[in-house]
Amino acid sequence: MKKSILERILDKVYFRDDNCWEWIGALNVWGYGTIYGNKKYNLTHRLMFEIFHKEKLGSNICHHECKNRSCVNPYHLKSTTRGAHKKLHNKQDGHYNKLKTHCKHGHEFTEENTGHILRGDNRYCKACKKIYYLNNKNK
Repeated sequence: MKKSILERILDKVYFRDDNCWEWIGALNVWGYGTIYGNKKYNLTHRLMFEIFHKEKLGSNICHHECKNRSCVNPYHLKSTTRGAHKKLHNKQDGHYNKLKTHCKHGHEFTEENTGHILRGDNRYCKACKKIYYLNNKNK
């Protein structure tokens, strides 16, 4: 007999002492559990929320109150809008990158080292752009 999606999820859960239900199956690149069903990959925490709370998330975010991305405990999950979720993580209006003082390669965002893209408030590191150009100009 074919197992339900809930049974398949629970088969790959480790119940931790801190009440997180740790997903020990496949994880995506962001650390969220995934399971294949209905001809697509699904996020396990979203499925658990919808099964236990009997509420479709739609475009809402499924927030982990325990801050553990691989947790599938439906009582650690809550439905929230994208805007509210950003505020929970101090990512006010999506402009949290403005708070960064260095690029991902460690170069400081100074007036001399920061370039701006014409549309929007996006910026880039001039040092990284120069390194990229020098590494790729003869290819």
